[in-house]
Amino acid sequence: MALRTRLLHPGVATHAILVYYVNIVYALRLVDTSGVVLSQVLPPVQRYLRTRSDTIQAVVAALLGNDPAFQLLRMELESAGSGRQPALSKTMRRAQEEDEVQARPEYWSDPAWAPRPVDAGPEYSQMRSRDVIDLLVGIFDDHAGFIHALERHTAQQLMHTQDYDTARVRRNNDIFKQRFGEGSLHHCDVMLADVAASARADAQFHRGAERAGVYGAVHPLFISRQFWPEIETGTFAVPARLAQALEAFAAFYADTQRQKRLRWLPHLGTVDLAVEMGDGRTVEVTATPLQAAVAELVAGEHDARIVSADHIAGALDIDRQAAVHALRFWVSHHVLSELPQGGSFAVRERI
Repeated sequence: MALRTRLLHPGVATHAILVYYVNIVYALRLVDTSGVVLSQVLPPVQRYLRTRSDTIQAVVAALLGNDPAFQLLRMELESAGSGRQPALSKTMRRAQEEDEVQARPEYWSDPAWAPRPVDAGPEYSQMRSRDVIDLLVGIFDDHAGFIHALERHTAQQLMHTQDYDTARVRRNNDIFKQRFGEGSLHHCDVMLADVAASARADAQFHRGAERAGVYGAVHPLFISRQFWPEIETGTFAVPARLAQALEAFAAFYADTQRQKRLRWLPHLGTVDLAVEMGDGRTVEVTATPLQAAVAELVAGEHDARIVSADHIAGALDIDRQAAVHALRFWVSHHVLSELPQGGSFAVRERI
């Protein structure tokens, strides 16, 4: 009753319920090694989490994210990865538990065998034998939804990777393949292969001295669209210098991969910028390509002291609200100042 009134209701975020879920497993396994209490307490939480639409995403984020509340869980994920068998389906688990009740021969010769306690819950066998990660994944009736969420999370991590470093993603991918089967994460394998191919092409493109200057700013990530999760597409009018660099890489790619062509998604990715101001300041930021395009557009208009969102929207072929958001990014870094009249911004110093 206390669980339902304090935890299992719409007023509590899924993240908070998962924090309780993980901590209660660790705590009850310390104070009650028999697993009886855990078999009574945990199933109601599992049943409630199945009713929430964001549980899968929250579990994946807990396992693969950086939330300090799940640090012990991530340590267990890394340490328990080797030597595990593929995860059993729910039907197979139930059959295995029934076999235990039927007194399998290996239990006859086990001096530590004991009958199921009379006050144990229906999930007693799996509560005793499975680790915390298996208990989390076991919330779901099948693994398909979990694997799809895992693929989406992997794609997000890879799209934000720096210097094509995929060591952590690859390690986690290997661990989950040991739990779910070698072929279960085929899409994640292809995504990792895309990053590796991108790194090789990037190194080849920048090998010559002629790739200095604006060309050196382009470090693309190739996406095999049929294997990556659905990605929102968008575009804008890329400023001249960046467009020149993208065209140079596209020409290089066409020469080396004659059966393929690039289609740029300029709204994705990041740009490392050093903006030099007229007062001697240098503002170093990591921006989106659109925010970088706004800075280049403003910098190219040497005599302009006032910049309007309508002008930016027209020059970059984007909607006005997107232009306002991009301009306000530069306000937060003290490059622009927002004026009282809506949609107008003043350049603090010449860029």
